[in-house]
Amino acid sequence: MNDQKPSLVIPKMPDINQLFATGAHFGHPKQKHHPKSKPFIFNSYKGINIINLEKTITMMEEALKYIAQESKIGKTFLFVGTKNQISHLLKDVAGSLHIPYINHKWLGGTLTNFDTIKKNITRLTEMEKAKMSDEFQQYTKKEKSMFEKDLVKLKKDFDGLRDLTKLPDNLFVVDAWEEATAIKEARALGIPVVAITDTNFNPEEIDYPIPANDDVAPSVSLVLDLVKETIEKNLNQVKNLVVKSADKNSGKPAEKKEEKNDRKN
Repeated sequence: MNDQKPSLVIPKMPDINQLFATGAHFGHPKQKHHPKSKPFIFNSYKGINIINLEKTITMMEEALKYIAQESKIGKTFLFVGTKNQISHLLKDVAGSLHIPYINHKWLGGTLTNFDTIKKNITRLTEMEKAKMSDEFQQYTKKEKSMFEKDLVKLKKDFDGLRDLTKLPDNLFVVDAWEEATAIKEARALGIPVVAITDTNFNPEEIDYPIPANDDVAPSVSLVLDLVKETIEKNLNQVKNLVVKSADKNSGKPAEKKEEKNDRKN
């Protein structure tokens, strides 16, 4: 009998009306659009590009299938989205999934100079421990103030990266244009990129682009919720199969056999 293998699980795709209600169809002004984004543009209205939501649904489904596949085999993600209006949304989703994230500012070299980033993460942890020590209580008021200032900056830059012990297997980005440096670093290292991208960025630089309005919270929130559901369902499916496999190999059949022998005696 073959071992049961987890199948890919992706949520039900939103329809065009649901996407339309979030404003996902609004792109950038025509003069700011990237020529390579033309296949995703339906038309324009009062100088604003209108994104083809049928393409959005198709491309989003492809992206979610990829995320499901990577989650199923234990691959890691780094979530990136630093714009004010969406940073809290990204933090909430990444935090609930226990996935590393950057929602404040992308520091150049986060991927390409990862050893330095790891040192800063270690420093953050050590400073937090030091703050709880008796030695810290002996610091002068000025020393404590300087210490706190450094700690606040470290937390702002690296708090979401605490669990990132190695380079991520994948990058998930909200607003490709805003996070162009992150995408460039990922491409240099061969790290696949999934990204919500508006009409102002070259989608060919993204492995799995999701064409949609990346400037408004409802549009971004809809995509983030689907990504969250995809990761959760596929991770849970793998966990359930592991539990079933463990039960199967726990010796329960042997126990039943012993019970039968006892009855005969």
